[in-house]
Amino acid sequence: MAFDKKEYDKKYVAENYWRINLQVPKNWKAKITQKAKEDGKESISAWIKDIIQEKLSDNSGGGH
Repeated sequence: MAFDKKEYDKKYVAENYWRINLQVPKNWKAKITQKAKEDGKESISAWIKDIIQEKLSDNSGGGH
């Protein structure tokens, strides 16, 4: 059987990542996109991950 990179990648992601589905009002999209760009992020996802990482690293607010 030949190596199937697509299947390998799918399995890797399933084993190593947690997908979070988030619903926000549509009128937030432009504001979020603009803020992510202002903060130098290439995507909204990258911006949100950075915010989560910052909160998890914050020892002053009871985070982990």
